[in-house]
Amino acid sequence: MPAQTIDARLTIRTNPDGSPRLVHGKKVWTARVSRGFGVDGQRKQKRFTCMSNNAKEVQRAFEAWVAKLDHGGDVEPSKLTVAKYFQDWVNAARTRFAGTSYTRYENIFRNHVTPKLGAIAMQKLTARHLNRAYSEWREAGLSEQTVTHHHRFIHRVLAQAEREGVVRQNVAAKADKPKPAESERRALTVDELDRLFKAAHGTRLYPLVVLAVATGCRRGELLGAKWADLDVAEGVLHVRRSLEQYRVPRTVNGKPMLDAKGKQIFDTIVSEKPPKNGKARAVALTQGALNALRAHRIATAEKQLPSANAYIFPDVDGVSTWVPHKVTDAFRDLARKTQVAGVSFHSLRHTAATLLIASGCDVRTLQEQLGHSVPATTLRLYVHTSVDNQKRAVAKLDNMLPIAARR
Repeated sequence: MPAQTIDARLTIRTNPDGSPRLVHGKKVWTARVSRGFGVDGQRKQKRFTCMSNNAKEVQRAFEAWVAKLDHGGDVEPSKLTVAKYFQDWVNAARTRFAGTSYTRYENIFRNHVTPKLGAIAMQKLTARHLNRAYSEWREAGLSEQTVTHHHRFIHRVLAQAEREGVVRQNVAAKADKPKPAESERRALTVDELDRLFKAAHGTRLYPLVVLAVATGCRRGELLGAKWADLDVAEGVLHVRRSLEQYRVPRTVNGKPMLDAKGKQIFDTIVSEKPPKNGKARAVALTQGALNALRAHRIATAEKQLPSANAYIFPDVDGVSTWVPHKVTDAFRDLARKTQVAGVSFHSLRHTAATLLIASGCDVRTLQEQLGHSVPATTLRLYVHTSVDNQKRAVAKLDNMLPIAARR
């Protein structure tokens, strides 16, 4: 097959209006490949899916997928094990999901699903198997939230197996779904913020912390912001991308590299991706945030090239990206220094949301500011009424009900 052509079997999924359907900003390519007929006389087909905006990349992935089928990758469903099917799914996920999602799926598959369920035939897997695995993972010390991630991953893979006819039903839908408790998100007090700002002033962490509190943006969104995204005249920051960090196994000739202790070696990758909900948004800035950014621009002028495409918050060299986990570590040290306990960098986002709602910001506006896809997420995660707000509300109710108040 010539490298410059696309196989006629490949199609791009479209929306009702005919435009390409995008997932994480990428087109979704699909193809069905006939694999003959089964013992029941029914035609067997395999579905290929790939997310990419690069046609040649899609073609290479499709050719590799077809070659794998032709060299024994197509196993009779009755003999197909959980380990084999899930491995094929994870391999295909490399081009379908963002790096962080793929890394999480690969880790769950390799470290948890394979040891507990890998030897079971796909068609013999039951909800009882899954419930037992969930229980053993809890006994091993995994949190309910982690077990929930495992369940969602298994459910996703088995859903595709059901669509492909590998299994008759998705047994994960019949398993006991883990129920993690909603974690409490603590907002910092004004006094705590004041201590953080004073301790961070003069460091490169200061403008980042100020912007996080002023905008409620996510860590990756702030680290992915470039000077071209800042509109000083309008006082707006355009959130167009986010930085993600994930680990990939280091390999040589397709084999994993091991260290002296026999443990697998991983490399840390930092890359750009669209914002979490896939949509760019404009975030209004406070005057204090604008002042901090102006001072930051002057302070970094010597190291940073005068380019609109440069990151606002680069690493110490002024060029490369500031690795997200290093920001987390730096903020943890700052919180420890100022004796502000029980918070993380993400707490600044919750603090911004809490302050905005206390100032009278409506939920719809807050949703747009935070970049949530639906208002329900904003209400569930970030809008918590304070005791002071409750007292003010009750006082207003007293004024509205004078007769009841006098009794």
